[in-house]
Amino acid sequence: MKFPIGGALESAEAKVKLSREVKFYFGNQQHAAPKQKMGSATSNKKTNFFHKDPNEACNRAFVSALISFQGSALRDGGNAVINLKSVTKNRDFVSETEYQCNVGKLTGGVALRGDLVKLRSCCRSRPG
Repeated sequence: MKFPIGGALESAEAKVKLSREVKFYFGNQQHAAPKQKMGSATSNKKTNFFHKDPNEACNRAFVSALISFQGSALRDGGNAVINLKSVTKNRDFVSETEYQCNVGKLTGGVALRGDLVKLRSCCRSRPG
């Protein structure tokens, strides 16, 4: 199933657990040029679907995957994850607005792949 990325990023869990120090760029979203590349990473997070709304459960798995990327980026000195895409059975699903979640009767999950980088600053503030 496909779910909107924006809905997951607006969840209470995302607002509390995702730092502003790491930016996420999905699909082919524009971003500043990478100053340094730390490599590619994959995060595969599962969640319990028992008596849960699929959208809510999938959002939780999606945010958990982003938290994993965030930790890796910060640990390696990065400030962004670019080219994020969903991966299901070794097939890529690339979108700037949606992610893919595998939904089962009792469990489901989200697998994401992306590139950990340190981006150049995109903007400089001008003196008043």
